[in-house]
Amino acid sequence: MKENFFQFALDTLPEHEPAFVMSVHKSQGSEYDTILIYLPDSIEEEKSNGLLNRQVLYTAITRAKKQVILAGNPQTWEIGIANFQNRNTGFRI
Repeated sequence: MKENFFQFALDTLPEHEPAFVMSVHKSQGSEYDTILIYLPDSIEEEKSNGLLNRQVLYTAITRAKKQVILAGNPQTWEIGIANFQNRNTGFRI
């Protein structure tokens, strides 16, 4: 991953909806032109509790209409992608 930092004047930003941090769950049902998804370093507990999984990452990525920026530790992304959760809804067909 490239490590680039840029400085810019805030009044040069295009029209946008500011959000300091928003959870994936809070973003469900919403769309944004560009999103940045940051995953910090993983911890052993995250590997086993299933909070970081492929379905959550899919939901996060599909909130973007035009551009997705992925950031964070590549190993954490790999853990999330590899972790598939079967949903037990209680419904029987």
